[in-house]
Amino acid sequence: MDINALPPEIAAIGRTSINEWTVVWSKVSANPCSTRRTEIERELRAMLCAHQAGAQFVFRAPAGHESASAPLIIDEDYSVVEKYGADPQATENEVKIWAHGQCALLAARMHELSGWPILQLGIDHFLIQRPDGALVDAYGVHVPEHEKDCSHLDEIVDRYEAYDAKWKKGDCDSLCSMTPDEDRAEADEFLKTPWMLAVFPKHHRLGVPLSYMAIDDRPDDPCDEMED
Repeated sequence: MDINALPPEIAAIGRTSINEWTVVWSKVSANPCSTRRTEIERELRAMLCAHQAGAQFVFRAPAGHESASAPLIIDEDYSVVEKYGADPQATENEVKIWAHGQCALLAARMHELSGWPILQLGIDHFLIQRPDGALVDAYGVHVPEHEKDCSHLDEIVDRYEAYDAKWKKGDCDSLCSMTPDEDRAEADEFLKTPWMLAVFPKHHRLGVPLSYMAIDDRPDDPCDEMED
């Protein structure tokens, strides 16, 4: 499925079981007869292969983002964690690990917990995008100053020296289906730290995380065999 061809209001789509797909829709309608929902189902079904004609779609809404979290990325002031008994230097060291070596895993897990889409800067960096347009990664919340502001994107490009890379929507289904449960548990531990509870607080998370069918449990795709 070409994720870049998805209807604009669809934040993500992923395979939940052999015959079921979860669709994260920013304007989800519980009414199965709503006109737009019917249109979206038709568009999604047309994007699937013929052998998936019987697929069922389960619609879910992403988490809210009210009460903007702090601390933000401003000056990367890790001293804010001291009042929670955490060490600022140790926090900074851990943030750098998750912002560079483990950013794809962190983005995948935050996506599962929020339903917010994954964005990627080439292959250099992965993060998630809140419904208000702000970007979230281990460093903090990157907030545009106004609707057309792109300076927060430029700051991320500068940080990773990814000047030739392009921004694009991340393939949530692919990333999450390949994430082992032990890696999810490792990410969850980092998300429990004072810094990440401020950056990505619990009220920004879904009551029931999104679930993706593991890549090893998926049946062989006849379309792949045809391509070979």
